[in-house]
Amino acid sequence: MTLESGVQAWLAHTSTSCHWEPFNLGVPYLDLFESQMVRESHPKYAAWMHVRFAELITGHATSALAVETHLAPENIVQQGKPISFGRLRHRAKELAAQFNADAAQSNWHGFLAGLVNKAIEKQIIKRINDDRNDIAHGREARAVDEIREDIASLLQLSHWKALAQDQEPLNYEDLSPWVVARPDAQTEAELAVRSVGVFEKWKPGSRSYIVPWSGAYFLVNTDSDN
Repeated sequence: MTLESGVQAWLAHTSTSCHWEPFNLGVPYLDLFESQMVRESHPKYAAWMHVRFAELITGHATSALAVETHLAPENIVQQGKPISFGRLRHRAKELAAQFNADAAQSNWHGFLAGLVNKAIEKQIIKRINDDRNDIAHGREARAVDEIREDIASLLQLSHWKALAQDQEPLNYEDLSPWVVARPDAQTEAELAVRSVGVFEKWKPGSRSYIVPWSGAYFLVNTDSDN
């Protein structure tokens, strides 16, 4: 992905290497990004990757709740405006607050709504969002271990893993049009995962997506949706 100019300045000093065990959420497009994140040895760049990962998790929950309530990006995102981490967390808060568990398609939707509600209450997502903004503008952010601890709390990992034993986690196929594979992607499973993009912005006739692990952009024509 393209780093904001401030990130380069924030990475000015090297320090000791860091290594982490992956969370392994069972969501291929998230796990692919995480596989890069846990290999990053520079603690400051690793902090940047961790805040991006938290942004993806927030987007994953937002997408699931939006799809559950039949909301396309055009319904809740302003035309031409990229959906920032701040906008994501505010949209997630709104959708989680309105969530109807009785009408849910799967247990995952209820779990993700609860995950967002708890993270908002404890200000977990806000702290990580603040870290992302600090890094992007070249300011000092929290250490990666502190950010990672918040991500672990955000994920409610033991509950996530327990639910995954009974029901497969939501993947990009469940989150369209918020998360989609590039239209010309090859069909092999690994190549398809590597072409999955998360919604970035829209204009009449098309939506723009960014592939998290590579930073590549692609457009999807939406004229056929109408």
